Amino acid sequence: MSGEELTFLRADALPGLTLVSGTGVTRDVARHLHASFCFGVVLDGRRALLVDGREHEAAAGDVLVVEPGRVHAVRTIAACSYHMFSLEEEAARRGFARIDGGCGDLPCFPVPVLRDRTLAHVLEDLAESFHGVELLEPQSLFWQVMALLAQHGDVREFPVGAHSELIVRIREMLEERLAENVTLSELARACQLDEWSLCRVCVREAGLPPHALLLHLRLKKARELFAGGHSAADVAAACGFFDQSHLHRHFMRQVGMTPGRYASAFR
Repeated sequence: MSGEELTFLRADALPGLTLVSGTGVTRDVARHLHASFCFGVVLDGRRALLVDGREHEAAAGDVLVVEPGRVHAVRTIAACSYHMFSLEEEAARRGFARIDGGCGDLPCFPVPVLRDRTLAHVLEDLAESFHGVELLEPQSLFWQVMALLAQHGDVREFPVGAHSELIVRIREMLEERLAENVTLSELARACQLDEWSLCRVCVREAGLPPHALLLHLRLKKARELFAGGHSAADVAAACGFFDQSHLHRHFMRQVGMTPGRYASAFR
């Protein structure tokens, strides 16, 4: 783990798109989900995505795609280097709608590992363009990437259950009470369910049990606050973490870098 290096970058030319470049990464990542559309390329090493009970192995030159809300875990097979992009969901919807003339539904990628050398090379070029000063290059490469991804995507929107009224209500309650020590019985009563039924709904519709869904929402809010220039102490308090070390531990585990390094990209 000591040889790992993670770099977080943004491009002024592409609002809503961020890049994490990893070198020598060996850490595994437990089950989690993203609010954004994530895609990238493996440069060397080997890692596996665990999705829907299946493991999908990726090696150098393979492309990874994870839709918003798709629960997955990551297992590193051999120390890995990669570029991973994160595109805000609404920006992704607009982008794919422009390409296929659709209504803004995100395509689904039943297999999260794609073997497309052209796409892999364009992703590498896009990552390299983040280090330059020109605006036209990253913008042009971004649309090439979106067009190539669209060729692999299914027309079905994923995940099917993510927008059911009940799970939306549960998420709203958790988001309203991020800083509180909410109980399962409180959530269940508000939804007129017993505790076991509420747990089943969360797992079925969101892919995570209630406590893991709350952690995901807390980290999502933490990233937003760090991007807005808030201090670690304020973020920890606002998002319901016991203290800064509690925030730091979970942030590292799921985001893959320290809160300080993440926040520095927005200064």
